[in-house]
Formats: sequence, C-alpha cells, structure tokens
Amino acid sequence: MKTYSYTIYRPAGNDTALVSGIVKSKALRKKINDAIMQKNANVEQVGFIEKIKGQYRLLMAGGEFCGNALRSAAFAFLNGKPGEIKIKVSGVKKPLKAGVHKKGNAWAQMPIPISPASSTPMFLGNTTPGVVFPNNTGKIHIIQMPSASQLVVEKKQNSHPKKWPKNRA
Repeated sequence: MKTYSYTIYRPAGNDTALVSGIVKSKALRKKINDAIMQKNANVEQVGFIEKIKGQYRLLMAGGEFCGNALRSAAFAFLNGKPGEIKIKVSGVKKPLKAGVHKKGNAWAQMPIPISPASSTPMFLGNTTPGVVFPNNTGKIHIIQMPSASQLVVEKKQNSHPKKWPKNRA
C-alpha cells in the first residue's frame, strides 16, 4: 500500500490534518481519514491538498467544504508567508481566495449561500453570507453553505436590567 504524508494544522483551535496529494477514491480517502483520526484523537477533519500546474486544490475526505481546512491549506501552500491565492475546494463550484496576513494569520473567503435568490442577504462581520430573522429578543442568523448550515442566535444585551440576576454560584 502507498504511504501518505500529512501535517496537522490548528487554524482556530480545532486540528486539521492535510495529506499531501489528492486521493480520488472516496473509499481510500475514508481509510486514510480514519487512520489519521485514530492515531491523532485531536484531529477533527482531514483534507487532501496538491498544487498542479499552478492550480491549488483542497479535497476534504468526505467531499464537503471546510473553512478551517481552507485556511490551513492556504497556510501550507504559502509556507506560512504573507500572500493570497485561489484554491479549488471540495463542496464549492468556484475557487475561493485564501491567504496569510503579514502577522502570520491565515484567512479564507467563505462561499456564497446555496440559494441567494431565496433569502434576504446578510453579512456577519462583512464576510459570512446568511439570512436574518429579527425577533423581540435579538436576531437569528441562518448561514447556509453547500455542505453545512449554521444557526447563530444574537441575543439583545440589556446593560441596565430592572432586576439584576442573583448569583447562583
């Protein structure tokens, strides 16, 4: 059996293993994924990366999109040096921009929502597309991407409540 080399990155506190070379077989990707995760209990996701003819690619073990893996891949491709590249990522149709800031922090463009025509556009932090449903306690954001959806509840802060809560410690 062929051996594969990998490196573990920690883009946002959750470890991402990136394997050198794209593996086309879904079954083989799963075997490699399972072996890495069994050996490294801290790894949360596994991706496969390669650069061929100037094109950067990231394929997740399950074929999904992963923002932290995209950030990790940019860091790997740029050897941690400042810059910006476009990476073809699984779970997304078009290549996405990703890179490393001067201080060494990796960043990545997030994909467009699944169905922008059927939602009210909203950007959280000016980068993450989603949908907003206001209610009387704050806002509820639904962020949809091709491979995942997230629900963020933004609660209104009352800096001067009529009654302060009792300490229940």
